[in-house]
Formats: sequence, structure tokens, C-alpha cells
Amino acid sequence: MGLPALSMKLARQRIREYRSSDVLPVENGVIYECDFELWPTNVVVEAGGWLVFKVSSVDTEGAGLFKHISPTDRPLSKFEGTNYIHFGEGHENYIVLPIIPGDS
Repeated sequence: MGLPALSMKLARQRIREYRSSDVLPVENGVIYECDFELWPTNVVVEAGGWLVFKVSSVDTEGAGLFKHISPTDRPLSKFEGTNYIHFGEGHENYIVLPIIPGDS
């Protein structure tokens, strides 16, 4: 679903290629600006409905066949922690969502 915050390597072109060798260290106490993508796939939110964003210090477990539970590639020493989202002056926060009109 986009670029993990751990990668901290931003690519602005339409086709992106991220490799594990691109990962840069993240220092505790440093504020990093992150961009995350929400791809327009099959999510439909009806008028008045809710779209919930979850920020977590661990990778989600996934669903169905797509599980993310391996202690080898997701050790707690790397993925356990506390996240802070900074709001206010000097911190630009926004969400850009794709709006795909339905049949008229």
C-alpha cells in the first residue's frame, strides 16, 4: 500500500521500485515527513460512510493468504515502538483521496 515509513526514500515518479537496499535508518526523536498512498482499488465508501486510517508501530498481520507474521523479516526489535503524528504550525497534514464518480 505504498512506501513504509522505515524506507524514508521518496520517489515521485509514477512507477516506483523500492528495494530492501533502499532502507535508511530512522532515529528516535526525529520528525520525518512521510507520504503514504491509498490506491483506488475496490474500496467503496458510500455517502455518510467511514474510511478509517490506522497508524501502528507494527506491521499489520494481513488477511487471508497475505499474512505478515514472520519473526524473521518483522522482528519486534525493529517494528515495536511508539508513533507520534505531529499537527500544528510547521507540520503539513492532509489526505488526498481519489474520487471516482459512479454511474449517473
